[in-house]
Amino acid sequence: MKKIIFAITTFLMLGAVYAQKADEQEIELPDVTTVISGGALTAGKDAIPDYKDILPDSSASAVELPDLGSVDDSEVKANSRAETQSDKDVFAEGRIGGGFPLTFTGNFSIYRTTGNSPFEINFNHESYEGFGDNKAQDGYFLRTTGVSALKEFNSASSHNKLSASYVTDNNGLQLNSPSFTDEVQHSIVLDYDGNKSFKNGMFIAGGAGGSVYSRYGTSYKGAVDAASAFENSAKTLWLNPNFGFGCMNDKFLIGFDAAYSTELNLKASDSLYKAPNASSAESVHRGQFTINSSYTADHADVWAKAGAVIGNSIGDNKVIVPFALGTHLAFFADRDSLPVTIALEGGCDSIQNRIDLLESKYRYSVAACLPSETTDWYGKAKISLPVQNVFNIAAGAEYRKTAFDNGIWYAGYDADGAKLNSGYYALVCDKRTDFNTHVEFTAVVKDFKFTGRWNAFWMDVPVLEVPHSFEAGVFYQESGARWSANASVRQAIGEDADAMPDVSADIAVKASQSIRLALEVNDVIKLVTNKTRDYASSSYKARGGNAMLLVKFQF
Repeated sequence: MKKIIFAITTFLMLGAVYAQKADEQEIELPDVTTVISGGALTAGKDAIPDYKDILPDSSASAVELPDLGSVDDSEVKANSRAETQSDKDVFAEGRIGGGFPLTFTGNFSIYRTTGNSPFEINFNHESYEGFGDNKAQDGYFLRTTGVSALKEFNSASSHNKLSASYVTDNNGLQLNSPSFTDEVQHSIVLDYDGNKSFKNGMFIAGGAGGSVYSRYGTSYKGAVDAASAFENSAKTLWLNPNFGFGCMNDKFLIGFDAAYSTELNLKASDSLYKAPNASSAESVHRGQFTINSSYTADHADVWAKAGAVIGNSIGDNKVIVPFALGTHLAFFADRDSLPVTIALEGGCDSIQNRIDLLESKYRYSVAACLPSETTDWYGKAKISLPVQNVFNIAAGAEYRKTAFDNGIWYAGYDADGAKLNSGYYALVCDKRTDFNTHVEFTAVVKDFKFTGRWNAFWMDVPVLEVPHSFEAGVFYQESGARWSANASVRQAIGEDADAMPDVSADIAVKASQSIRLALEVNDVIKLVTNKTRDYASSSYKARGGNAMLLVKFQF
């Protein structure tokens, strides 16, 4: 087993090194400023990070572990404790399997989470060949493969993290394009973050991130030439160095951050158009300076930040002044259950959009220009009400409205003129007024766990969302953890929503201390009826249901 793990580890690390040299998701490892929120893409605030999060905790350093699906948390922890007692600190876990229609998944991780030198290496591959009664040879397929690596170097006063990833996506165009049979996307991301604290409370922090992204369509004999160069292919470079310093103690923090980011068109100079109010079609340059402060009390945190953004693609503005004020409150922390928590935040945020993130998020879309800034007035609130560690109800709300005419970028699946002759959809920019809410609950009754969630968009509805969706699920694990079962249902409600509920289930059996065998059935009704779902409001289809046999392991 040790020889196998050593061989796999060596192969993946060599792959990561090769990817760095190749110079080309998200699986993108996001930089500290990347944010996805409210169903709308925000590619990065470039604002000062929360130094309480990035400064090292002298007691431990942790890497987030991959999800093991239906493996119960208590069992995972028990296994980890047993292996810790045997002085083992390197682990492997993952899942591999396939099913009908022709589906394959293979994901695994090798990692160490303790000590001064944690690391994590991940590999994943997913492929879906054929959607419902539509055949793969007609372009109904999705394939993605990615490898990523993370390495940390920590001490009592410093923390350094290096990460790299490579991901390739291949999406069939489902006979919607007279120019291409499918599209291929490649992305390489490299990132470094580091900080050092001093005995007098001062600290410095900095880093640099970058990515190379390329996309092209596979043409065929007799294909119609695409009308514009940007429909044929794209290639961009993104860079984001940043530096910060400040002072902190047990209760107060004040810091300053400076960040520069740029996105460059690596193709011919006439392949992209110029975005509205931008000064260049070939490059976006952006600088942000931010002051950040916070106060921490026993049961409350209060923080505030304000900054200035300058650049050549920030709309009809010479400078944008993002700011935010927030608090996190905890009540009844001394009772038997978890504390009641409330989080409030509001202000103005502004982010630089990127072609690679937009085209990856909105499938079958292409950018005609380097996207410009998105700026929003916003406010959001969350509350969590646990009861005796058995029942918990949580709710949240978020409001966003376009500021300074710097709208949100998205694929124009339902926009007039956004469907291009090549079959792709153009990315468009428009103003928005969003108000969305969610309510969810969790209840644990003996060996059962019940969950429910209601998501609602009350004003503008993002193109990848529906006005209302309801989800419910139940998970059962036999008291000896020898087997478990899970079932869920999701119902979408809205004018363009699919009225057919999404019903899924799985059952897993413990084959050994480290291996579980599982059967998963996803979107049962679509699987039985051999139908598909629409992809948003586009002319493309999303994959339908599938049944899979899986092996899940943890060593």
